[in-house]
Amino acid sequence: MYLKEFIQKENTTPDTVRHYIYLNLLNPGRKGRNYWFTENETDIFEAIKEFQDLGFSLQEIKDIKNYTMSRVVLKSNVHKT
Repeated sequence: MYLKEFIQKENTTPDTVRHYIYLNLLNPGRKGRNYWFTENETDIFEAIKEFQDLGFSLQEIKDIKNYTMSRVVLKSNVHKT
């Protein structure tokens, strides 16, 4: 879905989504010059909101995401050998 659809579905603003993209919390694809959001970005956005509701800062959420992603990469590399 395009940005406009995403912000309507998630009840947010374009500035919030762009800020999350800038912080590398969201990584939507592109269709031409437009962002393209999949169910993956929807899940991540909702997780970000849940962490914020629990009192985590965006930096803390980013750290958690980076740690989690590095663990996934490490596990996938271990299974390849």
